[in-house]
Amino acid sequence: MSNFFASIGSFLADKGVAIIAPYKDTNIAIQLLFVVVLGILALFISRIITNMLKKNYYKIINNHFWSVINDFFVPIQHKLIVAVLFSFTAQVMKYFGGAAPILRIISVVLFFWIVIKLASRLVKNPFFKKVLIYSSWIIIILNLLNLYSDMAILLESISVTISGIKVSLYGIMRSVVYLGVLSKITSVLIEFVSQRINLSNDLNPSVKVLLIKVIKVVGFTMATILFINIIGINLSSLALFTSALGVGIGFGLQNLVSNLISGVTLLVDNSLKPGDVIEVDNHFGTVKVMGSRYTSIVTVEGKEHLIPNEYFISNEVVNWSHSNKLVRQTVEVGVSYNSDVKKVMMLLEEAVNQIPRVLKRPKAKVFLTNFGASSVDFNVTFWVNDPQAGVINVKSDVLVAIWDILKQNNIEIPFPQQDIHIKSFEYSDIKKKK
Repeated sequence: MSNFFASIGSFLADKGVAIIAPYKDTNIAIQLLFVVVLGILALFISRIITNMLKKNYYKIINNHFWSVINDFFVPIQHKLIVAVLFSFTAQVMKYFGGAAPILRIISVVLFFWIVIKLASRLVKNPFFKKVLIYSSWIIIILNLLNLYSDMAILLESISVTISGIKVSLYGIMRSVVYLGVLSKITSVLIEFVSQRINLSNDLNPSVKVLLIKVIKVVGFTMATILFINIIGINLSSLALFTSALGVGIGFGLQNLVSNLISGVTLLVDNSLKPGDVIEVDNHFGTVKVMGSRYTSIVTVEGKEHLIPNEYFISNEVVNWSHSNKLVRQTVEVGVSYNSDVKKVMMLLEEAVNQIPRVLKRPKAKVFLTNFGASSVDFNVTFWVNDPQAGVINVKSDVLVAIWDILKQNNIEIPFPQQDIHIKSFEYSDIKKKK
């Protein structure tokens, strides 16, 4: 085993010498001097940029775009400056007839390191992050040792033929990389555009959601077409297979497509949009998110119901804020027959107007509705314009205010009573009946 590792070390050493060999006449000492001087210069430039960012910290964090740039740039700024300075110096030396393999190799490694660092930050899954980092470093080492082409040829030779199409191990690996990169870039771009749309004050919620849905569909469709073109798949040779697959997928995704179309329909006709207060099957809540498959309804209790979009098309839904957010509420109150009816109506109106959420316009009203068995009954109607904050709580506040004001004015709230009258009779009467 030790001989095996020794042979690998010797091979890598020979490769390293082969890289530097063409530049034996180059003054290595000058390159090393450049490494030290440019490294110190990059450190000073990095500190200057850091101080500038600290001075404008609050301006940066209040701007979403520059905040994201700052989060990505700060951790890698020093290495980025070193890579740029080394690469620039190497190009200058090459222009004047010299060569700088050391500067070139260091700058290439640093640039690859920066790309890997940024890419790994975009990948959240720990497993795929490790795969990305290790595979990238393998590719870098193979490139520096001029072995990448040989390895590609070897992997290309490991292949099978399916329906006249050659599928190689190298092609599969390359396709996976392209697919991962394209999907991640597409997701980041869609997320960025979606955030800009959500921050716009010129668009209503339904238009925002509709635009985001369209952007997602267009973005991933273009990414798929680009991926197919990059890997060179000839769709005509797979026409029969793709047709059968399409039919199978069509049946399998019938509900998904139905929900997607239903969601778009709801947004186009503006019958439902984020922020609406709705009632579905006795579930009262606010529309939080309208996804491609379901709509999220958050109730006043904090429960989140995920309801398929198709349900809103085929079933009755009460939208409390479709045209406006004005909602009328009614509470019933009964008082004793000994009360002054006109005074009671005045007190009820005064009580309901004490509640901050009750609107002054339209005005709250009190109606005498019935002379009940044990009470004179009134309906108190009032309006609110924030049903998303709940309606049960505001009705509770109104009832508490009514209770307090009636108690303060010694007005009784009766409860049903029944009097039992026992008819008197003589014991002799019972004996006669027997």
